[in-house]
Amino acid sequence: MFQALEILTVLIVAVAMALALAHALELPGKMRLSKEQYLAVQPIYYPGFTSAVSPSRSA
Repeated sequence: MFQALEILTVLIVAVAMALALAHALELPGKMRLSKEQYLAVQPIYYPGFTSAVSPSRSA
């Protein structure tokens, strides 16, 4: 049982770190955009995330 908990913990941490790394790897591409371009493409980056976090803001 304890070994299964250790494996589960490692998997959860690995997923969390992978998500953080993905955000860090997106940063150079985002920094090349102008403010107008960034605001125009931001909804394309995270369509599911923005609607899941704030359903009232999705148009």
